[in-house]
Amino acid sequence: MQKNLFLIGLLIGLFTVAGFSQREVKLAKDFDTYSKMYQSGKTKMVRSHKDFIAYSKKNTVFQKYVKKDQLVAFLKELKFSKIGLITCSFQMFKNMPEEQQTSIFNATSEMLGWDPIVLAADHKGYKCGGSSTCVASEDYICLGKSCGESVLQGPDFQLNILMP
Repeated sequence: MQKNLFLIGLLIGLFTVAGFSQREVKLAKDFDTYSKMYQSGKTKMVRSHKDFIAYSKKNTVFQKYVKKDQLVAFLKELKFSKIGLITCSFQMFKNMPEEQQTSIFNATSEMLGWDPIVLAADHKGYKCGGSSTCVASEDYICLGKSCGESVLQGPDFQLNILMP
């Protein structure tokens, strides 16, 4: 029931929330498509923490709802491999109204190159638990195929320095 309400919220959010770009953006509906987009470098999407910061500064949802400490906490959980996103957490937004949480999830999904409905249905509620193993964890996203990959882009720098 709660998952259905979340998916309905996602649908509503997709039609009411401004995206990170005014031009049409290709969004992945499966991991193989996503990984090809990520590796090609041709698709406009987030591939690093610096990218995420730059995109979030232009995103109306992030400007309206997300505080700097929440963004730093999100970035600390955001991890990439050579084939794409491994995992991220939305725990830092948990105490916000559900409408805001849905808007943030939709905006984040789009910035990362994912169709929000597919990402929520197939990957939300799991955390990377080891080599290609996702374990249940309510506030996380886990992409099983990249879960076993080495972390190439982790929060290995001072995030506060990147965000004046």
